[in-house]
Amino acid sequence: MFKLRLPRFSRAVMAAGFLCSSVWAYAQADLEPWTAPDKVLFAAITQGGSVGYVDKSTDGGFTWEEVMYTPRRVSGLAYGDGQLVAVGGYIMVSEDMGENWEVHEITHKSGNNVTSGSTYFRAVAYGNGVFLVVGDSGHILYSNDGKDWLYVQGDDSDPHYKDGGFDYEMQHARDVMYVGNNRFVVSGGSFSGVVTTFVTDGTKVELDKQFRIGAFDSGQLQKIGFDGESTIVIMSNSHSSEWGMTTTAVSTDLGDSWAVAAQPAKQQAYPVAYGNGIWSALSPFGDIYTSTNIGEKGWTASGSNSSRMVNDMIFANGRFLLVGHDSKRYISLDGKEWTEAFADSNIGYNMHDVIYIDTDPTNSNEEPPAKPTWQRVMNWAESLFADLFPAAGVQNLEVPPAYQVRYYPASGTYLAYNADDKNLYGFNQSLWGLTVQNFGNADSYLPMAEEAGF
Repeated sequence: MFKLRLPRFSRAVMAAGFLCSSVWAYAQADLEPWTAPDKVLFAAITQGGSVGYVDKSTDGGFTWEEVMYTPRRVSGLAYGDGQLVAVGGYIMVSEDMGENWEVHEITHKSGNNVTSGSTYFRAVAYGNGVFLVVGDSGHILYSNDGKDWLYVQGDDSDPHYKDGGFDYEMQHARDVMYVGNNRFVVSGGSFSGVVTTFVTDGTKVELDKQFRIGAFDSGQLQKIGFDGESTIVIMSNSHSSEWGMTTTAVSTDLGDSWAVAAQPAKQQAYPVAYGNGIWSALSPFGDIYTSTNIGEKGWTASGSNSSRMVNDMIFANGRFLLVGHDSKRYISLDGKEWTEAFADSNIGYNMHDVIYIDTDPTNSNEEPPAKPTWQRVMNWAESLFADLFPAAGVQNLEVPPAYQVRYYPASGTYLAYNADDKNLYGFNQSLWGLTVQNFGNADSYLPMAEEAGF
């Protein structure tokens, strides 16, 4: 059993003040630009509602360089199998991480481009060897290579022509995400909230199921978030008279069934993401919503920041990144407290979508490296003492020169490992005052952690 023992201070015992100040100093440092050229961000940008760009960042979103320009808007991005796909007025493909691009126009039988005027492709996702693109007027297409595109439901005599197979509400698709289990999830609706799922066998894509979440006063379901396991969250931009609230669509079974959760405060919310055990979403009015269990507890209003007209959010490389109008970017470790990554506005250049690509080469045939002892023991401790070490929202921090620290905001507990003496330490002012607890050598707990499957 993992016992909390009274301090047995050694030469390496930390002072409580040092622990707290060092952790928070490092937390602030975590919000600095990262220096990992293999961890890349791409953003879809539209200027003035028409001209489009794709920008690239290798420092966590602090600075960007333009890698593509098009005379029509760019609204969505996806990456898979070495190909970067951008959609908007056209479908554009790069096979060298944005250095060079091919433009693909999708045409009707008449030869006219299917995206013209205010009609365009809204979003794109990749999964199981397939790209899926969704857009206005029911344009939903797929491709295995990013170059040859087929309609999910098309005219047999011409696969590049929509036959009206999707109902009116599906003609207003807004986002798409691959959630595993061969399934894509699409959000949309018109004065309603509609979720449509599609399945793929890696070759073709077929319509799976459609769910009507409810009648909306205006608008539809918007951005999609996924926790990487089973829970999917879709925000909306309208109050629902049917439900008597502004609704979030929630599925905890990979899209097989759907429920609703109330969005607090204002009537709209667009971007949503999951990371570090926390769901985070923001409204165009700066309202911040968070949840550690969206399926059972719904949203909690968690304050506000100065952001306005925010469009997309992701969790990447240990932090949340939020982008919006006028190229505004904000960064957060916990989804609640946000730091502006770029103070100056780029007026009229609106970031609509952002994706993260880790290009670090790995050998999928090799066994993943074993986690270090301290990680396995800490994970085991979290499973035994969930009240003291609640995993939801945990922040993993490295405090030079020798400490690996986990901070649990929900309980106010710090759990630290000292690489010099291999001991574990704990600090919780409400429980132990300013006394640092020495839990002993991490290696001594490893057999129990291994027996428990860690």
